[in-house]
Amino acid sequence: MAVVQRVSLLFREGTSDKQYDIQIEADGNGTFAVNAYYGRRGGNLKLAPQGSALDAAEAQKIFAATVKKKTAKGYKPDPASAPAIAAVCERNDTGMRPQLLNPIDADGASGLLQDDNYCLQIKYDGERLLVGKSASSITPANRKGILTTIAGDLRDALAAIEGDFEIDGENVDGVYHVFDVLWLPNVRIATQTYSQRYQKLSEVLEGCRPNIALVPNYLGTSAKSAAFATAREDRLEGVVFKDLRAPISVGRPNSGGTQLKFKFWESASAIVSGINTQNSIALEMIDSGLRVSVGNVTVKANQRTPAVGDVVEVKYLYMRNAGGSLYQPELIAVRSDIDPEECTIDQIKLRG
Repeated sequence: MAVVQRVSLLFREGTSDKQYDIQIEADGNGTFAVNAYYGRRGGNLKLAPQGSALDAAEAQKIFAATVKKKTAKGYKPDPASAPAIAAVCERNDTGMRPQLLNPIDADGASGLLQDDNYCLQIKYDGERLLVGKSASSITPANRKGILTTIAGDLRDALAAIEGDFEIDGENVDGVYHVFDVLWLPNVRIATQTYSQRYQKLSEVLEGCRPNIALVPNYLGTSAKSAAFATAREDRLEGVVFKDLRAPISVGRPNSGGTQLKFKFWESASAIVSGINTQNSIALEMIDSGLRVSVGNVTVKANQRTPAVGDVVEVKYLYMRNAGGSLYQPELIAVRSDIDPEECTIDQIKLRG
């Protein structure tokens, strides 16, 4: 097929260095196909068809929608090959970047409960939200730093906070749980330890409205162990340990790390492959380049039914064996910041 239009999108963060090419291709019969090719940059790219047998208008619409969807997730075009799209993408990039968590096992968590250099916080189960404030202007972003939207009442509450700042937290059903500060005027945040940043954050958020909350910090073995036990009994997602001595480290460190998560439940991202008749959706993941079923999950009465092709986050206890289904899955939310090709089977914890 002859390539009519093409853009190459790149994403780099931590160890990730991914490429996503989108093309309109003429099939020689007066119609067009839109195809995407994805994979590690410089490697062999896999095909992800977006549409075929399309007229020119339909092909352009799908091409534009695919570019918009990927750039909203943090992908950036090569400015040399697509300057107009790159300019739009740059405008949507807020420049804010958070520190991401590294996972640890039960032995690691047990050790950190005894280590006074680490605090413990509850891991909230919502959407990562970065917020910048300049004068009365509020800039919300997702975990990749891309401009997003928030509810009006939360925007008003943030605008009412005195001073300028950039902060990081988790938005859970309209309540913003804040746990770090990324920037303050006249403060070199990059040199501040987490203990110092947390103190400054508490000063920024003092007297805030109820829909903005400072995440509690548990210190010492006794307080941390009690909070750990309560979180587990309440079937919360997990806990986070943070090195009180460490400066912020943007992205996810290749190994180790100073901000660590321990989950009571496992969670994974999956692709919605179908809508079932009894308030549930079918899920698939990618195994060796092929999409395979990993079971179904119920959509609760207070949840919106995701669309086929959406990526959703699901928590579960385990999968009994390779090729099986998720055991006791529970739908958390649609993930707009995760790509379908990232939903690989190696996320899954097998029983034992």
